[in-house]
Amino acid sequence: MTFLNIIFIGGTLITSGDDGYLYLWDRERVVKRILAHEGAIFALNANSKLGTVVSGGMEGLVTLWRLLVEQKTNVKSLERLRICNMRKNMDPHQAVLTPECNVQSVCLGHNRIIVGMRTGTIQEVTIKVDPGV
Repeated sequence: MTFLNIIFIGGTLITSGDDGYLYLWDRERVVKRILAHEGAIFALNANSKLGTVVSGGMEGLVTLWRLLVEQKTNVKSLERLRICNMRKNMDPHQAVLTPECNVQSVCLGHNRIIVGMRTGTIQEVTIKVDPGV
């Protein structure tokens, strides 16, 4: 397994793998492994102010997450908030083989996600994140 992206959010290190998992770290060890996508995760970005993370996979999905940290135990996890389908009704296994569906990069703003596709096109997804939820 190869790590493709590394980000920090709220003092937590998160990496994405070519196996479709997101990995949450505590110092030098993985403390949580979360299945996030079918296939490699080439895109990962975070908004520290909102405590949110966005991931983009080869299967054409963009997923918005919230970082959760249990106060008493410091156990970390990710809560899936929203999934955006960029592949337009295509089977995920076929989407992985279709460059028009492969998410290559993501940038998380305050109320939108900018998505770069493998073919070079850029798309915008509008989101609403309530930090109190």
